[in-house]
Amino acid sequence: MSESLDPRELIRTTIGTSKAVNPDSWDEQQVLSITVSNIDYNIPIYLSEESSSLEEPPFPFIDINLMSVNYEPHDIGATTRKMEAYLDVGIWFTANDNYDPAIFGKAIVDKLIDQVRDNQELCAFGSEYFINVRRVRLLRSGQGRQVVYHYVIEMYVINYD
Repeated sequence: MSESLDPRELIRTTIGTSKAVNPDSWDEQQVLSITVSNIDYNIPIYLSEESSSLEEPPFPFIDINLMSVNYEPHDIGATTRKMEAYLDVGIWFTANDNYDPAIFGKAIVDKLIDQVRDNQELCAFGSEYFINVRRVRLLRSGQGRQVVYHYVIEMYVINYD
């Protein structure tokens, strides 16, 4: 049976590390761990449905959005399909006394790109998936007096079924 393509959970569990980040709970979640200016950060990774719930997660956080999926039959009977997914990985954070926003944002982007490339090389996503980072862009928005930095990493995924 054919399934729709949604590689977000696969990407999250492959590039993330499972850790308890809330001191009031033992619940673990997938995080991206980085060190900036000798301070360790465990940045939670959410699917877009989770981060857009009524309670917005505290900054910083990462969310993975499924932007589109294309299906292309590769033979007359459509027994083989090429599926292409486009994902936007949002990195959300605010300015902080502990880091320079430019250095902090770049550290997260670099770590995510390294994780995708390293895991692709090791076939950690599975031999049927090809995942690549296509572009990175920075958006800024104001929420009252607070500036919110929002990097967007566009990922491209190919899968054949």
